[in-house]
Amino acid sequence: MPSHPIAPPPPQSSPAPVDDQPGLLDPLFPGGSPIAFETDDRSPFSDRYSIPREREKLVDLIEADDPDPHDPRWARYELYLQRCDALKQMEAEYRVTAGADATVEPVVATQLRDLGSLVDDGVDTMTLHTKEGFRMFMGRRRDPAGQYNAIPGGKRVASSLKALWALTRNNNPYADWALLRADHRIPELRRSLDRQAQLLSAELKKRADKGLGFGILKSREPKVLELGFRSPYGYVIAELIVEFDYYVRVVKTLGRKALFSDKEAHDAIRQFTRPMRAAFEEFIRFET
Repeated sequence: MPSHPIAPPPPQSSPAPVDDQPGLLDPLFPGGSPIAFETDDRSPFSDRYSIPREREKLVDLIEADDPDPHDPRWARYELYLQRCDALKQMEAEYRVTAGADATVEPVVATQLRDLGSLVDDGVDTMTLHTKEGFRMFMGRRRDPAGQYNAIPGGKRVASSLKALWALTRNNNPYADWALLRADHRIPELRRSLDRQAQLLSAELKKRADKGLGFGILKSREPKVLELGFRSPYGYVIAELIVEFDYYVRVVKTLGRKALFSDKEAHDAIRQFTRPMRAAFEEFIRFET
């Protein structure tokens, strides 16, 4: 017998999204008709009742000065009014409890408003051990005789970045660009310093593994500077300066222990002083 091809099943329509399925509420009195209503998954009600969608369906009754109680949608209209009142009650409770979880007592939740703002009771400090690190923070003005060029310092750059940070609140595109540059260059310099310091410290560790221990040099009288910056960028600069100061200590340790020549130590420090000062000059120019 010749075989007949089997006809494919008729395509099935995909089920309507849950978001579009209407809801039904039990009738208000025995023998009455259930009350249909629009639903929305974002509804605050457990049955997903949608006030905005119901408003569209009942707009003529809602906006009427004297709505007709004989309108077949009257029960639906009354349900709308009830849900509007319920939503207002829910919003009021949410405000009173500051949105706390339902398990939190209201008397506890209201204490959130009385919680004071954070204050700086302590003093932020930065400890520097090397003249190179201190100069990098302090900078240098051009001398009266004109023999020495000005060197941008971290303190000055922190002030410039603070001014740019304030300008970003006024949607200044140049300030935004400058801070984007700072957000990229400063962490990049800090990571390079840390990575290079670790590589150099590994040379000391090799000798320690063989029984020759070398400690990292530190100042006999390190200088502790109070910071008190008023923008986050000041602390970013301070962290960079501290990384540089530690790197210089490691380099000078290698020089003191005859693992670096004087020229190698000088070149290793200069390897970072130049790009750091170039970055500082760039941010100062952006401010002007």
